[in-house]
Amino acid sequence: ADRSLFVLATARPELYTQFPKLREQWEFEEVVLHGLTKKASEQLARTILPTTTPDAIIGRVVALASGNAFYLEELVRRVAEGGGTELPETVVAMAQSRIERLPAEARRLLRAASVYGETSWSGGIDSLLVASDDSAMLLSWLSEQEILQRAVDSRYPGESEYTFRHALLREACYAMLTDADRRSAHLRAGEWLEARGERDARVLADHFERGGAIARAVPFIARASMAALDSGDFESAIGLSRRGTGLGAYGPQRGMLLLVRSYASVWKREPELPNEALSLLPRASAPWWLALSLHVFGCSLLGTPQLAEPYLHLALTTSPDTELSSAYGQSIQVLAAGAALLGQANIGWALVQHFENASTPRSRFPMPREVRADPAFFAWFNLSKCVLATNSLMDGTTWALGKALVWGRASIEAMRVLGSGSGEAAALFHLGNAYWLAGDFARSLTLLQQGRQLAKQTGNLLVEEHADLLLAVAALRDGSRADALATLTNLANSANLQLSHAAATVLADTFFRAGHVAEAIARAQQAARGSSLMYRRAARGTLARAYLAESAFAEALAATDMAFSDGSPEAFPHLTVDLLNSRAQALLGCGLHDEAVHTVERASRFRAEVADGIDEAESRDAFRTRGRTNRILDQLSAQLLAG
Repeated sequence: ADRSLFVLATARPELYTQFPKLREQWEFEEVVLHGLTKKASEQLARTILPTTTPDAIIGRVVALASGNAFYLEELVRRVAEGGGTELPETVVAMAQSRIERLPAEARRLLRAASVYGETSWSGGIDSLLVASDDSAMLLSWLSEQEILQRAVDSRYPGESEYTFRHALLREACYAMLTDADRRSAHLRAGEWLEARGERDARVLADHFERGGAIARAVPFIARASMAALDSGDFESAIGLSRRGTGLGAYGPQRGMLLLVRSYASVWKREPELPNEALSLLPRASAPWWLALSLHVFGCSLLGTPQLAEPYLHLALTTSPDTELSSAYGQSIQVLAAGAALLGQANIGWALVQHFENASTPRSRFPMPREVRADPAFFAWFNLSKCVLATNSLMDGTTWALGKALVWGRASIEAMRVLGSGSGEAAALFHLGNAYWLAGDFARSLTLLQQGRQLAKQTGNLLVEEHADLLLAVAALRDGSRADALATLTNLANSANLQLSHAAATVLADTFFRAGHVAEAIARAQQAARGSSLMYRRAARGTLARAYLAESAFAEALAATDMAFSDGSPEAFPHLTVDLLNSRAQALLGCGLHDEAVHTVERASRFRAEVADGIDEAESRDAFRTRGRTNRILDQLSAQLLAG
């Protein structure tokens, strides 16, 4: 209690003068008697440290201080001075003074335990010591001294698990090791953990690297980087990748590390094409497929479709992987998205069909039962089909929007079970997009907002910004013009060429809806020359409507013809009805009545077929009735098909 007040009075007098207020806010009477609570420690740290201090650093400071006001003050001062969260010497010395008073055998045991971290195991400790019959007795005695605490359950069967009662004690014991002893101990600790089947690759990597066994550390770093990727922790994935390559990884392991960095860079919206990774990874393996898909997807983001062509051909001429792992599932999803954006969704559908065929008894690619049941693969596989079904015609004939909704829901459920935050964010976005295209705007906005929030939490900038795009369109529809225009203008200046193209296309449509036809035409003409096929086609749809508004029927007809002829006609079916509406109106303006009737019939059949495939009544009705496009089609139908 005296120490707590002493720290406030001498080190931070400005806080001491506020002591009555602090007493009221943090129930300081209890703090004085029993030490700072976690909440009080966190509030005190936030009060003193700059507001820009990351939450992770504040959490580390609070954990190390463990309620001791003096320790907290020392740690806060160190962080404020730019010294990081390593314990200052004064704090370590205080903890070490307690350790120094223990018997030599107890000190040796504690130093061995500290090598494993804050948690250690009886057998692991023994593996670092000269065999001693007294270790069990010492562990029990140290528990009585409240230095260690025995856990009720153990991570490893048959081993007693112990935890340091205070992080400071562990740090103090670890600091007592010489460099040579520390290196030797970490190597043996890594071997003991590996022999016990430790599943955390990062733990093993840390021990082997600190033990000087770099060649043994690198494979675990590669595994840990992939695990970080799977969980959506892109910052850690990139850091581990750089760590592994910095240690001299070569061959397939270097390929894996470069692949991880490329994947994380794509979702952080700064794509690095994985050319070197492709050359190092075994052909047709799951990582190789992921590298291939990242190249295709990266090209779609960078606006360089010509660089993707050879890799699309390579995908079509390579047999699918038979190891249905998470990496292979992600590869199909990324390739599906990239191919769809490039207007080559047939490549993604071909891979899906490869898998579907492989599930049959007569397949050339038999699937082991235990691999076929990999839930991570199916989470990504369902998302792949959702993306493809949303953005292209299935089998070149049917827009299976209803199936896209089913596959999207299945993917979200699986991602949640797996705990893949980034995967769930992507699934929420794609399902939200599918509901948007179905006209079910209320459900779409809920999903898009959830996806955006989760994408922001996991660092998935690509999903976050694409969600921002659709949410801005929704805001425009609801009358929130100023904020939406600011968002769209900002996105139009994005380094992501696909995203900037998308925003520029939406802005052209926005000016048209606001009645600024000349401005809309100028912007749409520019967007129609962009790198993304989808947004070129959408821009020509806006251009056609703007020309119709000026009774420039021949120009409107030419715009729709160009939209349908540019790229694969099976791509981006959500634009079909709008383009057919404009085409029918242009044909009427040109005096081609019969062809206009045929075009309206075609649009009506298309809408009916898609609606019939949607199993949810509300979404089915929304697809048939909501939105400007449906109103125009209904008016044209009444005008031309009434007789």
